[in-house]
Amino acid sequence: SMTARCPSPLATPAAPAASPAATTAEPVCVGVLLVDFQVQPERTTLRANEPYIFAVGNAGEAVPGFVIAPAGAADAPVEAEINGEEQESELEDIAPGETKELAWTFTEPGRYQFACHVPGHFEAGMVVEFEVRP
Repeated sequence: SMTARCPSPLATPAAPAASPAATTAEPVCVGVLLVDFQVQPERTTLRANEPYIFAVGNAGEAVPGFVIAPAGAADAPVEAEINGEEQESELEDIAPGETKELAWTFTEPGRYQFACHVPGHFEAGMVVEFEVRP
């Protein structure tokens, strides 16, 4: 399995590290907590063309997935070509107590959502919108 590059949102929050100047191309870690039928991202405003790593931790009992989609979409992961390979903005089967990481860079500003598309979870409100600014 890949080495975690970001702190898990399930860990006890540490003191935030001093933010380096935004000129570095280092990915920005964004913790996303999944509790039963809720998505709780650390931030709801992101920037286009900035590399992010979403550290998605499951604090609930269910086994959800995690998908980044355009706001209002029923089940449409954002697709991108990264290094010539089709990538989908999706993680599947995040077990209770597990954290999985998804590296993603938004190329277009706009409204998006973090959601879970396990049947019943999305309908139960497991979705949150956020904004990507230029």
